[in-house]
Amino acid sequence: LGSEIAKFYIAEKDDSLISLYQNALAFIFPSLYDGFGISILEAFASGFPAVLSNTRFFPQAGGSAAQYFDPVRKSLFVMQLHGYCRIVIKESR
Repeated sequence: LGSEIAKFYIAEKDDSLISLYQNALAFIFPSLYDGFGISILEAFASGFPAVLSNTRFFPQAGGSAAQYFDPVRKSLFVMQLHGYCRIVIKESR
């Protein structure tokens, strides 16, 4: 992926995090580990789509509202992400 598509940020304050969520095209979470899904719920609360790894817990947290990928298969993940970004960018124009 080129830098024109993917940007990575670490927000130190809640205000910064809210701004990032509100201005992002999608929340992409390629984690190999299960968690509580707080980040997923924050992304949904901001009103944009989530693209999540298909680990055990994430499909329960995201349900049919998210798109899923296998985080172990890097090449497939990159293809899916590239395709998803093209769709989102096209729809936003």
